[in-house]
Amino acid sequence: MKFINTLPPTQNEFSNLHHTTRQRFVNLIKGHIDYFDNLESRITMGKVGKIEKLRKEAVDRLVAHHQKEIDIFKAELTSSITTQEPVPPPDKSKLQSDLEDVTAELRNARNIAKKTSREKNKYKNALKIMRHKPTQFEMKEIIDRCRFKNGKCNNTKVGEELGIDGETALAWIKNVGLSDYAYDPNHLK
Repeated sequence: MKFINTLPPTQNEFSNLHHTTRQRFVNLIKGHIDYFDNLESRITMGKVGKIEKLRKEAVDRLVAHHQKEIDIFKAELTSSITTQEPVPPPDKSKLQSDLEDVTAELRNARNIAKKTSREKNKYKNALKIMRHKPTQFEMKEIIDRCRFKNGKCNNTKVGEELGIDGETALAWIKNVGLSDYAYDPNHLK
């Protein structure tokens, strides 16, 4: 009875079930039909005739008394079936724009990762130098890497390399006696 109570009452509800669930119901019903069709082989021949005769009489009586209800039920089953519209193929331009969006996001993520990696490396170098204040020779190398086009020292870049701010970099340059070297381009000649 539990199984019978779970059967969908209309064809439309049956059609809305998942494909595997529908297939299980069909297989179960086929199994029951097969069981009753092969019942004759399990019963002795004398009883088979009687059972078949009784079955046919019951079906005929059922059809004769309830033909109108059967016709109504058939009409309900066939009228409640709704056909689903086919799903249109995906729009290629939409797929192309989605692909371009994903590509742009990946490119941005890669650029961010590269930038982060550069910043980490910069701070690693700064930590190596920051173990002690740079000597005059080390400071000259840093100043040479951090010059403007006009030849003057860029304190902000020096500070970034050393992991300090620009004003502190200026003070360190003065402390090691490289003010003229850093800020007077004529001194380099």
